[in-house]
Amino acid sequence: MINAKGETDILRDLNLPNQIEPGKYWFVANIEYKNLSSSSKDVFEVVEEKTTTPIQLTKISYLWIFLVAIILLLIIIIILLIRRRRRREGETGHKKHLKKMVNYIKEEVREHKVGGQGGYE
Repeated sequence: MINAKGETDILRDLNLPNQIEPGKYWFVANIEYKNLSSSSKDVFEVVEEKTTTPIQLTKISYLWIFLVAIILLLIIIIILLIRRRRRREGETGHKKHLKKMVNYIKEEVREHKVGGQGGYE
């Protein structure tokens, strides 16, 4: 676009009808100002608008999704089994410790009774 001051602006967008067919077209511009006139033309091409389609999953895609799901499931099962094992080991560890303490107390009580110093009343 050329304004009255002689400055030039280039338009990059052109509004076209929605029903325009794909193909090559001429853009022609005639400008008149006072006693001056100018004309210009250029070719532009209208192409079909690309429509985005949803992701199409192929058999290979389903196979990969299935394999990843199986691997994740196996990892979860392994983590749960490890936690369960640790809990059981922890419980038996506490039980062993309690058993040792009870045996120690029983031994101390026996020593006091046997040694004649048992003054428990």
